[in-house]
Amino acid sequence: MKIIIFLFSFLPFICHSQNLSLSIESGYGFELNPMPIPEGNITIIASTPNSVTRQFSLVKHSYGEGLNIGIVAHYKIRSNIEIGLGLSQLEGKKEDITLTDINGSERVDLFYAKMARAIGEIKLVFPLDKNYIYTRLGGVLGFNGKIIQDINSNNINNWSRRVFSGGTSLGVTFGLGYQININKRLSCSSELRFFSQSYAPLKSEVTIAIVNGENRVEELSEFFRYTFNVEEFERTYTGGGQSLSEPAVQLKRFHSFSSIGLNINLTYKL
Repeated sequence: MKIIIFLFSFLPFICHSQNLSLSIESGYGFELNPMPIPEGNITIIASTPNSVTRQFSLVKHSYGEGLNIGIVAHYKIRSNIEIGLGLSQLEGKKEDITLTDINGSERVDLFYAKMARAIGEIKLVFPLDKNYIYTRLGGVLGFNGKIIQDINSNNINNWSRRVFSGGTSLGVTFGLGYQININKRLSCSSELRFFSQSYAPLKSEVTIAIVNGENRVEELSEFFRYTFNVEEFERTYTGGGQSLSEPAVQLKRFHSFSSIGLNINLTYKL
């Protein structure tokens, strides 16, 4: 929230300027630079009283694939150069991984993500008849990111949800578009949009634990409910086993939030 207030605190000082424009942007990005989801698909292909044979297959996914909606303010500093500040929200595509038993029954884990993005950019405009083409390059600060994992999501009576969150994410964005002037103030554009970004959550928490149709998340121990993700840690192994009264600790893992897709933008010159 503080970032949002900071980005738009300067708008009242320039809102009466003819050099200012506001754009509403929406589009869909397809995955780019996908990274493996841990374990991937698992199929049990043989089972005996003494052994189980599992087949593991890789599942790659970029959490950047999905719907992007945002608003951006551009200020013209020269006839063909604009600077901009914007905010956007990513609603990521859902991805399944499955554990298939030898009898064909499946356990499905559902993954998806959300993230807010603050973007500062520079835009170069090139006139083309009455319209123009443009390109823009910017830096991205991702915040309020969440990766949601619904474990055993195809069983409504026995499933759980783990939410990975915390920390920020840095990246870059690039756009190439063609803008059509509808009148002196209003224009619309189509744009090829690229994001290069990764995100490493600082923690995770089990927020829902449905057992036989009842949410029993409050009964979970600290170890099974909370996890902190760090760059390094030490662990001493003893005969007493792992303490369940403290949160779990594991190494930080980076996830791809990169995408390439098409935006449709509507721009109004103030």
